[in-house]
Amino acid sequence: IIGSGDEQEEFYEGEPITISYYIFTKPGAISNIVNYEVPEFENSWKEGISKSRLNFKRTVIERRPYDYSLLQTVVLIPEKGVDVLRGTQMVVELTTGSFFNVRKHTISSPAISIPLKPLPDSDTIPNGIFGDFKVTVDKKEVVLDSENLLDSVTYAVNGCGNIHSVHIDIEKIQGVQLFPPDIKTEAVVTNGKYCGTKQFNFMLKGTKKGQYSIKVRDIDFFDREKGWYKTPVPSVRLDVKEVSAVSVNSSGDGGIKYEVLRELPSGLAVYDLALITEKIWFRIALVIPIFIILGSLL
Repeated sequence: IIGSGDEQEEFYEGEPITISYYIFTKPGAISNIVNYEVPEFENSWKEGISKSRLNFKRTVIERRPYDYSLLQTVVLIPEKGVDVLRGTQMVVELTTGSFFNVRKHTISSPAISIPLKPLPDSDTIPNGIFGDFKVTVDKKEVVLDSENLLDSVTYAVNGCGNIHSVHIDIEKIQGVQLFPPDIKTEAVVTNGKYCGTKQFNFMLKGTKKGQYSIKVRDIDFFDREKGWYKTPVPSVRLDVKEVSAVSVNSSGDGGIKYEVLRELPSGLAVYDLALITEKIWFRIALVIPIFIILGSLL
């Protein structure tokens, strides 16, 4: 079990935990691994990293040679408030012997039970996130005018830790319509740590002319070496010179109703979405065989 530091250390709530499952065997004892069941874990986000093929290596344990190979690596991020992370056994089905003397065997790993301790000062910082991150933004200034009524701002969170719990929250701006962000996350296990990038792409629309400032609310992070800290996020200047004639309203549940065109642009292709049974040619084609039968009878 590998966390953010050394092996077999204590783990915090929300700290990513990497668990690797290996199989050890005497040289040449296994003919084939038929199947293995991935363990189930309670109250945690899970991402499995399976191996496409087994790659056995040789080691010596108590003066006896063994072949071993990595079966699977699992990244776990416990949910908030979980004090014990539990997981079931990994069950492996394998065969031994030659072609004429094949025997099936089933072996299993121990079940997992990992105690978790709360983050320091969690009572005064209830929304803190475990990890070492920095936040950047792709623009310093945004100008909305007649040629650019809509624009976007992208914030990127880079680092290692509980990246899935990180959320960028922009302070409300009077005179600016802010759409829900398009979120993209890419993360991998690197040297026992869960590291990556999470991007938040916000679409902006000016509703009132003026100059504004886009600010992100502070995020509290906890790192084993740094302790508690706030990562600085630069503000973005916003200059609204022109307001769109099309209004955008917020729905009652906090969502956004996107813009609706009042007039269709010229050259726009229009398609008939009516059911085939409602089309005139279908009804005519349906009646023609009846007339043919009546005519033959007469």
